[in-house]
Amino acid sequence: MNCRDFDVALRAYLERRLAPAERAAADQHLAACGSCAELLERMRRTTCEVLTRFLDEYVDGGLASDQKSVFERHLALCPPCVEFVRSYRATVRLGRAALGDPGALLPQVPEELLRAVLDARSRRP
Repeated sequence: MNCRDFDVALRAYLERRLAPAERAAADQHLAACGSCAELLERMRRTTCEVLTRFLDEYVDGGLASDQKSVFERHLALCPPCVEFVRSYRATVRLGRAALGDPGALLPQVPEELLRAVLDARSRRP
């Protein structure tokens, strides 16, 4: 196994889904390749929970390149985190729209709902 093969097998390796022969080849490669061994260790330390601590910086583009690389590597291996980042970005976008330009959200609010809210406000004592 070479570095490229290990990179392709990384997710299965972490999830313990490799066949015994593939696992042995990966272990042999890791024993000889410090770069892949370091990558594996960083990936093991980068859990979904750890990623949430850096989410603001990632979305705003403020992560250092090595941190960004690890973050994106995790995203490549973790579909739930990809969805979490997508929804986080949408939340930030909507929040900014609401605070920066309240009218920006109005086209997305059904007119009947807007009228009901305004009617309810006008009926308050």
